[in-house]
Amino acid sequence: MLRVLIIIKKFCLVIIISLLIFPIFGCNNSNSETDLIEIVSESVVKTNLPRVTVDNLHFLTPVTYLDGHLVFVHFTGEGPFIGVYYLVNEKIVKYETIPPAKSMGFSINKIIDGENMILFSNLNDETWSPPNGDNRFETDHAKLEVHLSNGKTYSEDIKNDKGYLIVLPTAEIVDFIQFNSKGEKVNTLEDLERYGQVGEVIVWN
Repeated sequence: MLRVLIIIKKFCLVIIISLLIFPIFGCNNSNSETDLIEIVSESVVKTNLPRVTVDNLHFLTPVTYLDGHLVFVHFTGEGPFIGVYYLVNEKIVKYETIPPAKSMGFSINKIIDGENMILFSNLNDETWSPPNGDNRFETDHAKLEVHLSNGKTYSEDIKNDKGYLIVLPTAEIVDFIQFNSKGEKVNTLEDLERYGQVGEVIVWN
């Protein structure tokens, strides 16, 4: 009887320890994205003082990439910019900052990193498309569809996002279509090319 009680006590102790440990591990995992954003935020502010403050920094959810993560940032204050930061073990390894998309509300900026292609841009609340002339109109963003020269098509849900960050195999972009929440086509690669707002191409060594 005594042996049974000892076994029961040991079993209960294991359960209690497990309940104490696992929530802590879970908390660390849930905060990892926040930690990455804080690291980039501190770096951006420190590099651009006194112009940049955290109040004007906006981030997307970090994306897993190779041995680390990619973090997208958009600074909306005076002298705005967007950037992509690559972190490994919570250290910034590479980054790139460029001017944000303007009149058409989005662009297709491309970072070529060997076999990988990183596409990114901010997304504004207004745009214009050639059929509408110079008349700007409000829009929302729901989905991006990317057609590549290798015959593959990729779609990305961007509903309610203020930017996008996509990693694809390096290939020529045949078309790039932006849809609103009604499923309507808003802008395409042809629209951006016609008005010289495709974006920038950057090569990471």
